[in-house]
Amino acid sequence: MAAVCVLIVGLSAAPQADGQSTIPVRYSTRAIAMGGANLLSANPIEAGYFNPGALSLTGGFHLYVPMVQVSANRTLLDMVDYIDENENRFDNFDTLPLTQQIAFVNEINNEFNRQWVAVNVDPMVGLQMGSFALSAYSVTRANLRLVADLAPIPTDPPPDPEIQGYAINDIVLNAGLGLQFGPFLHGGVGVRYLNRRVTDDPNGYVVLSSDETEFSDLLGGVDGEDQTINGFAVDVGGALTLSKAFAVGGVIRGIVSSMEDEDWEPEISGGVMIRPLEVLMGIPKILIRDLTLEANISDLTNVRGEEYKDKLQIGAEVKIPLFSLRAGLNRGKLSYGAGLHLLIIDVAAAVATVPVITPTGIVDDEIFVVSVGLGW
Repeated sequence: MAAVCVLIVGLSAAPQADGQSTIPVRYSTRAIAMGGANLLSANPIEAGYFNPGALSLTGGFHLYVPMVQVSANRTLLDMVDYIDENENRFDNFDTLPLTQQIAFVNEINNEFNRQWVAVNVDPMVGLQMGSFALSAYSVTRANLRLVADLAPIPTDPPPDPEIQGYAINDIVLNAGLGLQFGPFLHGGVGVRYLNRRVTDDPNGYVVLSSDETEFSDLLGGVDGEDQTINGFAVDVGGALTLSKAFAVGGVIRGIVSSMEDEDWEPEISGGVMIRPLEVLMGIPKILIRDLTLEANISDLTNVRGEEYKDKLQIGAEVKIPLFSLRAGLNRGKLSYGAGLHLLIIDVAAAVATVPVITPTGIVDDEIFVVSVGLGW
C-alpha cells in the first residue's frame, strides 16, 4: 500500500498532451489568455511562426533568452492539493485501523483513479532583426494516470496498480521573413522544421510501473529504439493595415510540406484586429496605454470538418502601466490572464479550457499556464 501512495505522489510531477497541428505552432501564455487570437497581434519573434506576414508590423530588434512556459491541468492541481491536505493520513497510513485504510483508499480511488494528470513545457528562444526572425521552441505534451483497484482486500490482494503514460515532444526550428508592399500591405514567409519523438506503443501509452519500464521509456520504444518523425513546412501570411487602428489578414500553414504521411493538408486561418485607442490622436493615454481586440477563424476551408463555431477565437488585451490584462473566448470557452513586463523581465499567467488528445479520445481540459523569460 505504501507503494501505491508513492505512485500517487509521483503523478504530481508528470506532463500533458494537447491537440496540435502536424508541426505545432507554439501558443504563448498571452495567446492562450486571449483565446488563441494572435494572427495579427502576436508578440515580436512569435509572429515569425504564428503569421510571418505580421513581422513587418512588429519590426525592430527583439530577443528572448529564453521564454519558459509551463502549464498543468486541473486534475494535477487537485491531486497536489489533496496530497497536501491529507499529508498526515499518507504519512501514517500503516498505523490507521483497517476500516480507515479502506475508506481512505476508496476515497483516492473515487477522486483520481483513471484521471489523466498533466504538465506541458514549452520553452522558446528567438531573435528578430527588422522583419527577419529566427526562433527555436519545444512543445512537450505528456500525461500520466493511475489505473488500479486500490481497495485493500486482506484475503484476496488486488492486482498491482499501474501508471500509464504517453508523450509527444516536438522541437521546432523556425525562420520567418516579412515584407512590406507599399503603405498598407504586408506579407511574409516562414519555414518550420520539426523533430518529433512520440510514445511508441500500439495502445498509445506505455506502462511505467513495471520493473522493466523506466520513465525514460515514455518517449521512444520500451526496447530503447526511439520513434522519431522529421519534416518541414512552409507558411505564407499577410496583413492589410488600413490604419494603425484596423488590420485584416491571415496565414496558410503548410502550403508546402513534407508531412504527407501525417495526413496533413494546408490550413488557412484569417482574422481582424482593432485598436480603438489609435483613433484618439493627440489625446494623452494615462491609465489605459493600449487596447487590442482581435478575432480569428481557424481552418477556413474546413480541412478538419469541424463546425465553424468551434473555429472562432476572440481575444482582448488592455495595457496599463507595467501590466497587461487579457481575456478571450476559444471555441466558446472562456480564457483569461495577465502579464507583467518590467525592463527585460517578462512574466505572464493564463487560465483556459482547451481540447486535449488522450489515448481514449479528445476531451476539454482546464489548464493553468505560467511563463517567465528575459526579453526586449
